[in-house]
Amino acid sequence: MFILSLILYFITIVPLTTFIHELGHLFTAQMMAVKKLRLTIGTGPVLKRWQIYDFHFTLRLFFFIGGYATTDSDKEIGRKRRAFIALGGPLLNGLVVFGLLLPGFGTGTASITYWFQWFALYNLWVCVVNLIPFQRGHRQSDGYIVYQSIWSRGD
Repeated sequence: MFILSLILYFITIVPLTTFIHELGHLFTAQMMAVKKLRLTIGTGPVLKRWQIYDFHFTLRLFFFIGGYATTDSDKEIGRKRRAFIALGGPLLNGLVVFGLLLPGFGTGTASITYWFQWFALYNLWVCVVNLIPFQRGHRQSDGYIVYQSIWSRGD
């Protein structure tokens, strides 16, 4: 039963947290008047694509492995706006943690309580790790983008 619970937590918490994180970037980008926003959840072959207003969503087969938000107008975004957009994902994860841990989910069945606790803790982990400035290959953390935006010249 424990292994089944872990698998259930993994296939629900990881993609939901990723979706929330990337949605934070999209909402911030929308507030910064960035157009043609795309959100992709997962990797592998495309399962479904849909569009809502100026948002393009893609769900891929391995939906529990990562995600990203992007735009066609990457070159037109200034460094200050890029920094705010990069902070949007971790900020939304942090708000989820605050919203779940503040009331102290301690009532209900054990499995639901554990799910919310793991969900809050994973959101906390994603928030903190994404604020650490690091680069792995061509991929950059949100913290790295903010650091680079603050210390770069121009704009």
